[in-house]
Amino acid sequence: MIRRNTWITLGVFGVVLIAAIFVRLRQQAEPEPTPAASLEPLWQVESSEIATLTVEDLQAGTVLQLERDPEDLWQIVLPEALPADPGRVERAVSWISAPTPRAEVLAALDLTAFELDQPHYRVEIVLRDGERHEFSVGRTSPTGDSRYASTPDRPGVQILSLVGLEEVLNLAADLLPTPTPESTPSPSLAPTTGTPTTPGPSPEAGTTETPSPSGGAEGTPTP
Repeated sequence: MIRRNTWITLGVFGVVLIAAIFVRLRQQAEPEPTPAASLEPLWQVESSEIATLTVEDLQAGTVLQLERDPEDLWQIVLPEALPADPGRVERAVSWISAPTPRAEVLAALDLTAFELDQPHYRVEIVLRDGERHEFSVGRTSPTGDSRYASTPDRPGVQILSLVGLEEVLNLAADLLPTPTPESTPSPSLAPTTGTPTTPGPSPEAGTTETPSPSGGAEGTPTP
């Protein structure tokens, strides 16, 4: 007869074996990202050649569009015409002139896991000669310091560091004025208009009211 300790040992061994198989299968199912050292930028242009920058927040349904005017200053075009802080815009334009991924997942075929089937943001630049480049931004990576992105000009999924990406994604928050909340009118303290009512005379003491044949009340002396 097999002893009880032997059954416990076999059970523990079986659990460890199943866990090892599960981890191995999961590692094979998840494509490993390519190190950033061997990656090229999504595109590379001169920052001075960027004429238009558009950032769409697809979850909030808002659009920020910036244009470079003939004097090389930046102006907000959408959601309304406003001047823009040129230094703040240039920080974003400097990064987006050559956005380089820190890693990428070339074998990613299903964009749902990265929330790129319904992306959170879409970023586009237009150069002076009309050339266009764009990428979409999905969810934050498990490390919390990057976000997944994809571009029509490149296969797979790219992983962009938040250090540069947020210079672009936070442009609307940094440039647009904060809306002033509407004040709620306080209730009026003025007295209401109308005709004041005066209480009628009360029955005289010592009388009671008895109904009259016509439906009214007559005063009858009380003995």
